[in-house]
Order: sequence, then structure tokens, then C-alpha cells
Amino acid sequence: MLAAATCGVPIIGRRLMGQVGSDTRPETAGPATGRTRLMKAKVFEVTLHPLPSGKSPASALEEQLNYFLGQRPDVQVVSTHINTIVAPAEPNAMPSSEEASIIIFCTLFYTE
Repeated sequence: MLAAATCGVPIIGRRLMGQVGSDTRPETAGPATGRTRLMKAKVFEVTLHPLPSGKSPASALEEQLNYFLGQRPDVQVVSTHINTIVAPAEPNAMPSSEEASIIIFCTLFYTE
């Protein structure tokens, strides 16, 4: 299963994970035009279980990112963040009879 979601996220004066000493305020995110630029976030999702045999999660994620960026030539990437979850979470690390799904999320922070 491959899916993506988008949301507009105004981030003023906050630092993003993985950025040290970088200014992420929208008013300084682009050229000095006097216009405030809104930082947005797009979340890409790759679920490992249904991937076709021989297809890596990295190539599935790369296809999603390249498609998104190809449709928006004016996007400026500010930062990315990747996270992995296992669902359902196993309480107290006890094995369960349910099959767990491993899901990789990649969040792309950008301005247009």
C-alpha cells in the first residue's frame, strides 16, 4: 500500500529535526520579496507487507518522492524526516498471533 497526505504547516521560529542552526521561519525561507512563504509538509507512506517481491522500500519511496517533485517544479525542499512504526504495537514485547505491519513514513517539508 502506497499512500500520501498533504497539510499546510506554518512553522515559525521552530527548528526541524535534523537541522542545527538553520532558520525555518517562512519569512526568511525564500528570496527577499517581502512575501511570507508558508512551509508545507507532505507525508509519504510505504507499508512493507504488500510490496511486490523484489521491490525495496527505498525504491518505492523514491518513486513517490520523484513523482511529487516532478509535478511541482517550483518546490524548494527545506528538510525531510523518516520514521518507522510497527502496527499493531506488541504490549510488553509479547508475541501475538496477529501479523505486524511495518510502515515507513517520510515527511517532506517544503515551500513553493
